[in-house]
Amino acid sequence: MLNLVKVEFLKLKRKKVVLMMFLATLLMPLLATIYFGNIDLSDNAMKYFKWTIFSYNLWLILPIILGIFSTMIVSAEYENDTFKALWIVPVQKTKFLISKFVIVLIYTLVFMSLSILFTLLFGKIIHNIEIDYSLFAFLIRKCFEISGLLAVSMLPILSVAFLTKKYILPICLTIVYAFSGFVILMVNMYVHPLSSSTAIVLRDVPGIILNQDINIFYSLLCIGIWGVGFSIVTKLLLKRRGW
Repeated sequence: MLNLVKVEFLKLKRKKVVLMMFLATLLMPLLATIYFGNIDLSDNAMKYFKWTIFSYNLWLILPIILGIFSTMIVSAEYENDTFKALWIVPVQKTKFLISKFVIVLIYTLVFMSLSILFTLLFGKIIHNIEIDYSLFAFLIRKCFEISGLLAVSMLPILSVAFLTKKYILPICLTIVYAFSGFVILMVNMYVHPLSSSTAIVLRDVPGIILNQDINIFYSLLCIGIWGVGFSIVTKLLLKRRGW
C-alpha cells in the first residue's frame, strides 16, 4: 500500500501543473486585501477569516481544484497504458483506488495549509490581525476538518475519472458538482456531499447561520453513502473491463 502511494508521488513530479494549482491558495487572501482595503481588522479577525477560508475557498475553489487534480492523476494512467499493465501485475483494485484517494487527501491538506498560511501572513502584515493561541488552534483544526471531509466528498468525481479516458467529462461534472453543492446547501444540506461537508465545517464558525439545524450524523451519512456507493460502482465497472 505504501509503495503504491510512493509511486503516485513519483508520478506527480513530472506534472508541473500540479504545483501551479497551488497558486489558487493566494486568490482569496488577495481578494480579501482588495475587499477590506486598509480597514483595521485587529479587533474583528474572524470576519477576515470567514471571507478568506470559510467562503468561496471552501464552497467552490478547492472542490474544483480537487476535481481537476483527481482527473489528472487518473487520466495519466490511461495515457501511459498503466491499466493494461495492471492486468498482469497483481495489484488489488481496492488498494489502487485507496492510493489515489490518499494522494487526493494529502493534496487537500497541503492546499488548505497553504491557504491558512497565506491568510495569516496577509492578515498580519496588511490588517494588523493578532493571532492568539486559541484562534491558531481553531484554524488548524478546521484545516484538518476541511481536508478530510472534502477529500471524501470528491470520491464521486474520482470514481467518474476512472470510467473515462478523457478530461472533459470529469472536469465538466466537477464544475456542476461544485456549484450544485453550493446551491443545495441553501435548500437541504443532507442531499449533497459537498453541502454536508460545508455544514459540518461551518457548524461552530462564529457569525455563520445556516437555514437548517446542523445534524452531524446525517451529514456524515450523506458523505459516506455517496463515497461508498461510487467506489463500489467503480470497482464493478472496472471488473467488467477485465481488471
